Amino acid sequence: MIKILIVDDERTLLDAEALYLKRKENIDSDICTSPLDALELLELNSYDLIVSDYEMPGLNGLEFLAETHKRGHEIPFILFTGKSREEIAIAALNSGVDYYIQKGGDIGVLFTEMAHIIRKTVEKKRAEDKIRHLTRILSTIRNIREIINTERDFNVLLRSLCDLMTDEEGYNNARIVLFEKPGEIVAAEQSGFGEEFDSILEWLRKGELTGCARKALESDRIIISDKCSGGCTDCPFRDHHNRRGAMTMRLVNRGRTIGIISVTVPSDFIMDKDERFLFETLTRDLEYAISSFEIIEKYTGYEALENANIKLSRLNREIFSRILGNTDIISLNLEKIEDLIPKNRIIAGYIESADRAVGSIKDELRLSGFFELLGKPEPGWNNLDNIIEKNSILLNEHNIDFKKFDEEMLVFADPMLDSVFENLFRNTLIHGRSADFIEISFYETPERAVIVYEDNGAGIPNNMKNLIFTPGYGDENRMNLFISAEVLDLTGITICECGTYGNGVRFEIKIPLKNIILRRKPGEISGKDNFLISPDRNVAVTE
Repeated sequence: MIKILIVDDERTLLDAEALYLKRKENIDSDICTSPLDALELLELNSYDLIVSDYEMPGLNGLEFLAETHKRGHEIPFILFTGKSREEIAIAALNSGVDYYIQKGGDIGVLFTEMAHIIRKTVEKKRAEDKIRHLTRILSTIRNIREIINTERDFNVLLRSLCDLMTDEEGYNNARIVLFEKPGEIVAAEQSGFGEEFDSILEWLRKGELTGCARKALESDRIIISDKCSGGCTDCPFRDHHNRRGAMTMRLVNRGRTIGIISVTVPSDFIMDKDERFLFETLTRDLEYAISSFEIIEKYTGYEALENANIKLSRLNREIFSRILGNTDIISLNLEKIEDLIPKNRIIAGYIESADRAVGSIKDELRLSGFFELLGKPEPGWNNLDNIIEKNSILLNEHNIDFKKFDEEMLVFADPMLDSVFENLFRNTLIHGRSADFIEISFYETPERAVIVYEDNGAGIPNNMKNLIFTPGYGDENRMNLFISAEVLDLTGITICECGTYGNGVRFEIKIPLKNIILRRKPGEISGKDNFLISPDRNVAVTE
């Protein structure tokens, strides 16, 4: 619907113009015979366009236009006048008038032409405003993602996010409220409300909720209130939403509702699906940030553990060096004894047994060399996409197709997680025989995220499935599956092989949900039954 303001001191023409545009063209209008009165209407109402006469009492049409600009109203302006002087037309266009229409001739033809120009001008203005507005929101999202990756103070992060949402003039105001349950507020930040937010916060601490927030907490959809009418009469934010729309969405962390985010936008954009899509993207980014902070706090204890590991590491290296040196001496002496003593089967048997024992000790020392790396540096967030992409390069010289899941995932694990996936790829290349396809997929259970590594090679016999994770299996010069399992176990991650022999391997790496951060795509809902929903349906509208 288009709504315009018509200003003309010819009352008869003014009434006829408004009536024709309403009945024939479905264009609503407010009418006014005085430019000074029109300026007051502009402060009270929102209009898509102004149609104004030139000669009027108080102010002429161009002076009226200049005053609207002075008061901050950037509204398309059509000058509708009986004056045909060339200097007026030139002055009009130089002053920012969008169209100049001369009165006279057939009234029906004149009003039809005016309606066409009104529609064309309003559509152009709305398209330009939308592009400008969405560009600001996109800029805000980029800046927010940068802060999420760098800011380590949680309250500063929330405050910065709210400021960013309004600094670019993308949103008129914004608020983020986190709580254990209504009334038990954990954190609250805002931008655009000023000091008044303190009194609103006290209202929220009493367990009160706005209608939008109440509906958002019960839904996975965006809750929209257009111009905050009807049931919003008791909302403490209503004055800040005046002539605008509000979008509200609940915040979820690991399946639990932890708060809401709400923003105010111009009503022209409130029902636009691109607008809703970007708001949902912003909400998912905020959930990602909250999840990151929660998990990082849980693992700060690893810093103290690292200090202890440094001391133990120094001691281990010293002992390792001494034992390895002594085994070399023993091996050398056994060789000399064998040369000096005449051939005797019994003595030769003892020497051979001692030599095997020394070899076993050396193998154990090599194994401890791998364990020396565990926990140093401390467990941290590993980008699984980067790890898989890096190690899939091993397949370049082999005729093997490769496929992986699309989600962006961070895994909290020992830095040697990289070597775990290298080992899986190498096992396929060495033992997979006829394997020509590898796939890494992902699914969630209520307790764990599961990474699945599969190939279509020979597979592993049933009687070997547990044995492959014991010491002694694999290449002694590389990480074997036993060490892979130990690396994963440091942060509570498990690995098993559950493929069907003859159809290829299937390794399942089971990760506690607290150890992953999954950057979900807008529209995706976290929970037991993950599914995608269309942005068109992911919205609820409240009047």
